[in-house]
Amino acid sequence: MALGGIFLFGVLFSIVLDPAYATTTLTSSATGPLVVGRDSVALYCRSQIPNADYLWNLDGEALPGDNRYQITTVLSKANSTLTISPVSMNDTGNFTCEAISGSTTETSNAVRLTLTSNQGSSPVDIPDSSSRLSGVAIHNIVIGFMAAVVLIRVGAPL
Repeated sequence: MALGGIFLFGVLFSIVLDPAYATTTLTSSATGPLVVGRDSVALYCRSQIPNADYLWNLDGEALPGDNRYQITTVLSKANSTLTISPVSMNDTGNFTCEAISGSTTETSNAVRLTLTSNQGSSPVDIPDSSSRLSGVAIHNIVIGFMAAVVLIRVGAPL
């Protein structure tokens, strides 16, 4: 959930975005079942929050210290990658990332890794994010709302 605020005409407007419209998204490199002890996977967290720092979570808790987890963040801070090599049964669960900048914190959708100990078929559950609003669309909605508040404040007809 994204939290932020706009101070306008002496009033602080809080903005809370529904996670369905989040600008921080998480995807996976997995294209099929992941075999424990053999396969690796990369999770990609992308955010439109400027200069974000990233925190990674497994089942709502901070990612445990483990040398199988390698985290890289690009210099622009537009995304962070968690590489797990090799996967283990301890990696079963919901991974999320948090993008944090100043007073803004946004948690991504969850990616659940379901693992197998052999060549058998186990799905990797990745929620569809194609129906999400882009950051630009959310920005335009907020600007439109602010313009309406200004018009109401000065008494202009809508």
